[in-house]
Amino acid sequence: MKELSTQRANRVKEAVLRRFRTLQPNQFLASGMGWDKPADPTDPMNSAKNRRVEVKVYPLEATH
Repeated sequence: MKELSTQRANRVKEAVLRRFRTLQPNQFLASGMGWDKPADPTDPMNSAKNRRVEVKVYPLEATH
């Protein structure tokens, strides 16, 4: 399941890079969580909630 999750994250990364050509691939980290980090810890078997991609945006200053 972790492999599927990683593939999903990479597909989103690829789509963002295609849409926003000024962005560089090394500006992103795509990682799959699989069953390791459920969306709702009280309902970890909820596949609909767990089939997700989370995108976090940080200010450029945070990377220095």
